[in-house]
Amino acid sequence: MKKFLCICAGLGLGMAQANLLVDGSFETGGTSWQFLGGGSSTPVDSGWIDTWTTSQANEDINMDLTDISQASYGSVTGQDGSVSVLSQHTSTLGFVQVVDVSHLADITCRGFTLSARVAKVGTSAVVNPMLAVWGFNSFSGVTADLRGLNADASFTAGAVLIADKSIALGSLSDSYSTHTLTQLDGAILADYNYLAVVLSANANAVDDNSDYIAFDKVSLTVSDAPVPAAQYYVSTTGSDTNSGTLAEPFATIQ
Repeated sequence: MKKFLCICAGLGLGMAQANLLVDGSFETGGTSWQFLGGGSSTPVDSGWIDTWTTSQANEDINMDLTDISQASYGSVTGQDGSVSVLSQHTSTLGFVQVVDVSHLADITCRGFTLSARVAKVGTSAVVNPMLAVWGFNSFSGVTADLRGLNADASFTAGAVLIADKSIALGSLSDSYSTHTLTQLDGAILADYNYLAVVLSANANAVDDNSDYIAFDKVSLTVSDAPVPAAQYYVSTTGSDTNSGTLAEPFATIQ
């Protein structure tokens, strides 16, 4: 009786997909934003999908969408397009966007990368900016803290923190630099229908363009579905000059 050993050549991941976030460079201004007045238990619903969400109560003094290449904003360099989002207040402020990933087929074995350009102007920033990705399966019971939104503690019920990254203030300047958060464990991603991207920062200034932390060019990409593995067969009756198929197996593993 012939005995065969099937060898898989290994899985290869395809190219990264396009940005899953809507208006990741903030160029559409306020049209892709919603401002909510809730506190530490603000209900999260489907209106958060493909929309940036932040606190209405703090919006005027915490957050600004502006062209920071202007001298009045410290002339930050490296801005993507003409608009950035700023955090300018003594209480931590966060920006959230929920992405529906339930339609992505074969998400198992895929990873994701969250990337953002970050800059700092002034010396009063007191809390490191953070990037985070949370996961949940339905909106039932999901709540978030919009008043003191810290990336790694932003969802107060119903969601799970998948990954986060603190960005050291010493690595930031008035020239944008790119920071990434990568999670390659596709088994984790396969567990969730929704991903929530959170950007958070804290600058010790109130509506003051001389001190702020800025975000720009934010992207969330998920790896394409795995490329099917090549299969080769080895048999004691095979030959290494064969093609390695079941009908023409190799004699040895090379």
